[in-house]
Amino acid sequence: MENRQSGITPEFICCNLCGQDITKILYRFDRQTVLSPETAGLDVSSVDVFPSIVKCRKCGLVYVNPRWTFAAGIMPYSQEAEEVYFEQTRQKRIIAYNHLVLHVQNMIPDQMIHAIDVGCGDGLLLRQCIQAGIDCDGFEVSESLVSELQREFGRQKIFTGELDLLSEQSYDCVFLINVIEHLSDPKFAIQQIFHLLKPGGLVFIHAPNMGGLPAMLRGADWHQIEPLGHLYYFIWKTLGRMMAAVGFISEGGFYLKSASALKSTVQFVLDRLHLHLDNGLGMIARRPTER
Repeated sequence: MENRQSGITPEFICCNLCGQDITKILYRFDRQTVLSPETAGLDVSSVDVFPSIVKCRKCGLVYVNPRWTFAAGIMPYSQEAEEVYFEQTRQKRIIAYNHLVLHVQNMIPDQMIHAIDVGCGDGLLLRQCIQAGIDCDGFEVSESLVSELQREFGRQKIFTGELDLLSEQSYDCVFLINVIEHLSDPKFAIQQIFHLLKPGGLVFIHAPNMGGLPAMLRGADWHQIEPLGHLYYFIWKTLGRMMAAVGFISEGGFYLKSASALKSTVQFVLDRLHLHLDNGLGMIARRPTER
């Protein structure tokens, strides 16, 4: 039941991967622990049902249950916090995205690539793609960001609303970079992306890695544990199973290159050894070619 004073409603869900409701609790939250620095302005003083992070006993997917839904006008992240994030991470994202764009061009050589960045945020990946000669559209749900992006790139390049309103089989490549963990129904989003891709097209998905060394060593103190914003926590196995359930074929992994020379070397070695121990989890999957 919605707490009318706070505008916060607890929602109990089943596993998004296997549909079961058999879980064990990994982390519990209360009034003191549920808020992060980014969500500190949220009033939870009158709320009495708090989120937990649970693990499905059948398939291993980790997710928030119960989770909170918010009334219109209430957001766990403020626009100011969003702007600070974009500014503070800009330089490291430039390095990571330049490396990602080269990877895409190596995997889709000798053709004009038509791509879309789903959850394009401040548009940085779009700029990197366009500078590299990739025809890239953007999809975003934040109204303030959409207005800015459409002024810069044009209304015909920036979409909002629902993904299934876009033309099917229209893209060679889809980016979903650090977005899937925020979605209320990630499996449905992957299904929508499958339909956006041309047969043989690629999706590049990146998310915080619940199976990485930082997550395993830090536990509940891992900086990606955010029960109000990060609703799902993937490892290689669970993300791979979700992709396969939709119909994708795995094409291996990728990493968002670090600005640190030492860390980027470690990332390179782990990638070559197919060890998914980095803080981030990057997966490439292909829509099968139709016979």
